[in-house]
Order: sequence, then C-alpha cells, then structure tokens
Amino acid sequence: MHSVNVTRKRFPRPYEHRDEPVTHVTVKDVARRSGLSLTTVSRVLNGLSDHFTEQTRFRVMQAVHDLDYRPHSGARAIRKGRFGTAALVLSTAADGRSTLPGPLLHGVTTALEAAGMHLTIALLPDEKLTSEGFIPKILREWTADGLLINYHKLIPPRMIQLIRDNGLPSVWLNRKGEHDCVRPDDLAAGCEAARRLIRAGHRRIAYVSFSYKTESLHYSEVDRREGCCQALREAGLTPRAVDRYNVPGGADGSRAGQAEALLAAPDRPTGMVVYGASSLGAILLCALQRGLCVPGDLSFVTFHGSPVQLGLVPTAMTIPQAHVGAAAVEMLTEKMDQPQRRVPSRVIQFGFSEGETLAPPREARTGDGRE
Repeated sequence: MHSVNVTRKRFPRPYEHRDEPVTHVTVKDVARRSGLSLTTVSRVLNGLSDHFTEQTRFRVMQAVHDLDYRPHSGARAIRKGRFGTAALVLSTAADGRSTLPGPLLHGVTTALEAAGMHLTIALLPDEKLTSEGFIPKILREWTADGLLINYHKLIPPRMIQLIRDNGLPSVWLNRKGEHDCVRPDDLAAGCEAARRLIRAGHRRIAYVSFSYKTESLHYSEVDRREGCCQALREAGLTPRAVDRYNVPGGADGSRAGQAEALLAAPDRPTGMVVYGASSLGAILLCALQRGLCVPGDLSFVTFHGSPVQLGLVPTAMTIPQAHVGAAAVEMLTEKMDQPQRRVPSRVIQFGFSEGETLAPPREARTGDGRE
C-alpha cells in the first residue's frame, strides 16, 4: 500500500479553472471539493475530527482554503437557535463598581473559546437604569445566549429586576448571593491570612482597611474582616479591626493620618491583615517615616492584586480571578441548557503568595514598639 505525503498534496484552486471565484460557499461545496461526505466535513469543521486520519483532515482544510470558505454565523444561529456569544455586562460608572482585572477577563475568554463561544461587551448606563422607560438593547433584543454580569456594588435594583424579567441565562461575577453567582472566598482568605500571622508568632494582630465611610462597601471588606476576627477568636486572641467602623483618630481623616494614628498607638499591632493596596501603601510609607522595619517591627498579609509597595513584595492571599471567570462561563453554559434553572452559587478559594512582609515578631520591645 502506497503512503500519502499529505503535507505536499494540493488541490487546484477554483480560480485556476473559472473566470470568477466561487461565492456563497457552503459546507456542501467543501464536501464536493474534498470528495468527502457532508457528515465527515461537518465533523472536521466542528472540531470532532479525532478519529479521522491526517489525510482526511488535510483534504477538508485544503478545500476550505481553496474555496475561501467562511462559516455563516447568522445562518448557524438561526439553525441552532444560538449565537455562540456571551455578553459581559459592565457599568459605565467610574467608581469601581465594575472593575475588570486582566486575569478575570482572561479566564472568561479562555473558557468561552474552549466552549466554542466568543465574547461581546455590553455597557449599561446606570443613570438610565433608574428610568422606567429605559431597557438596554442587550435586554430588549436577542443578541447573546447569556449574560456574565460584572457588577460588584451599588447595583441598581431596577437592573436586577430587568435581568430577572428578561429571562436570559445570567451569571453574576463577584457578587454574594445564593444562586447564579461566582465569587472568591474572602471569608476563608481573611481567616487564613490571620492564621499565617499567628503561626509566625504574632499575638497583637489587627485587620486594617482605610476605606472611607461611604455606602459603596463591598462584601469582600466585610468578609475579610470577619474571617480575620474569627481566626483570632479561635486562637484565644482579642479581635481588633481598624476600618470604616472603627477609624483611628487621624488628624485629617486621610489614609496617611489614619496610618499615623495606628502606628503611634502604644498598643500598635505587630501583625496586620490589610485589605488592599491603598491601605498597605499608607501603612508602609508611615512605617518608613517612623523608622520601623518591615517585616522586623511590622508584618503584613494582604490580598492580591496588590502591587509591589516601596520595593517590597507583599505576602498575600492571591485572588483567583481567572478561576472565577472560568467557573462563571461553566455555570452560564449549564444555565443555557436549562434557562430557568437557578444554579447554586460557587465560591472559589484564594491562593497564597510568599512575599517579603511576614516574619516572626521581635522579642524585645520598648513602650512604643521599637527596639
């Protein structure tokens, strides 16, 4: 039996025999050109070609190339009743209610690609969502198979009702709810961050978040705080939280002022669980100005994505953004098969990044905590 060198085989192009190129090419044309059955060609084009020989796959793809075949997504949508598209819903407000980290977007797009789908973006103007006569295009027209809703806080109640009434399969990202939500486990992460400090030998530990007293509190602030306090209680230590509910007496109420008040206190913590980058930056700058050593005098565990602060790589619980995005797509595809089904929410565990801000506390201290 003669072997076939498929890498060299080439079919004549249509324009080599015709005056005009073939237009409106269909799968049937590809099958006719390749000399294979319509079923075989369809399976190869849909990625179901594992049990076909390399020669068969090559014949199909050569015919596709020669005929300049492009699948007609509109016709396929009509035939299958689906667009192969998920819409990522974002707010137009510039107040952090719809942040989109790169790893989260990567997790979403990678999972959609694996599912044979693609992504479209839908921006919802919050100021119009309060108007009874306004319905966003993504909700009034069928343009996607489902919604990935990336609203974290200050969610307009009317938006929730519109999405519920619309009937499109929907999954919420980074929202805390019993159904149809995917989020990181901030409670467990706060608990583990405190335990890391406890295992290092710290006993004066505080949860710190210098966020301002506004209505835009995110659930992660509450959960990280409670997780930290829970671990302290379990270890027989007194919970301490310095945040929007218990702001230290800074002169001007700024983060710098709050950090100065905290580090100047006689009972200054030796270990801190710090909510995010802005609070950590204020503490590190103040510690540097006061001549304190990190991690000798002060140790920190924070939550990524916090960037490198003042030359230090923070020890951090790492937010599983990519896993959240992938899990949300998986949940959405489940709901697309059963649009009315309410899927139990999923909670994704944090990772851990060994940085440079955690060490055992110094044994000998003076009254202000300095050696």
